[in-house]
Amino acid sequence: MQQILGSSIDYAKNRMNRYEFKLNARKHPQDFSRDRKMGFIDTLIMILKSAKKGIQTGIYEYLDETGKGNMHYSKQAFSENRKNIRYEAIKELFQDTADNFYRSFGYKTFRGYRVCAIDGICYNLPNTGTLKALY
Repeated sequence: MQQILGSSIDYAKNRMNRYEFKLNARKHPQDFSRDRKMGFIDTLIMILKSAKKGIQTGIYEYLDETGKGNMHYSKQAFSENRKNIRYEAIKELFQDTADNFYRSFGYKTFRGYRVCAIDGICYNLPNTGTLKALY
């Protein structure tokens, strides 16, 4: 499973590093045209990684992971960079990565359908005769 996940992550990284992807992902031609503290790839990775964290917490964690822990980068600067990336680019990246996964690795089907289900329900049914007969 880890090999499959690692392969999918590598595919997404390769896709993000393509120059054509960067050109299509930015909103305006002048966006991400110069090298700055946080470029296109850094901003995109931070968007993908910090979905459930605070912006500043995500920034600190990312800077520590990349060895730039002593660099200062504000959440306002991140927000400015983030608004220059089209949301369709992230959607396209997700779709391409998922399509690559299903092309590359075999998966089981049920009558030709991919079965995906999650059931986390914890519910107590009332103790009645009707339910006892049914279940």
